Amino acid sequence: MWLKRTVWAAARFTRLPLRRQYLYAEVCVRLLGAWFLVRGVNFQRWKTQLKQKGTVRPMAELGAADIAYLEDVQHVFRQIKWVGGDGATCLMMVLVARWMLNGKLIPGTIFLGVRRDEKKPGLHAHAWMISTIGVVGYEDVDGFAVVERFGG
Repeated sequence: MWLKRTVWAAARFTRLPLRRQYLYAEVCVRLLGAWFLVRGVNFQRWKTQLKQKGTVRPMAELGAADIAYLEDVQHVFRQIKWVGGDGATCLMMVLVARWMLNGKLIPGTIFLGVRRDEKKPGLHAHAWMISTIGVVGYEDVDGFAVVERFGG
């Protein structure tokens, strides 16, 4: 099934406008960096990457082009999650979203949360980011208690 989705996505990718292809490529390259960071480095050493860098523009100053960019980014994350399954975790995707929004000076808030699941023992963690529109992971936040928050 994974191979079928990948072939379908690759065929569809070739028909996308060039700016959307560039966005997919950027997200994939950044996801690779996030994968190495999350899997290979202690969280305490890289958690500063979740913070907003520099000065961001106020929400009121965001224009239609910024909203369109956020919608494109959100769409790319959904497609990559659909094709790749659990290969990219929510924390990796949130990290990439932060890097991309920092580059455009767009504000966003990252939340790290936990919840107990009656079906599976132990705590389950989730990361999500919300900007003007939700960006990544915000769809599945029911029942999570926020442990840490990064951003405005």
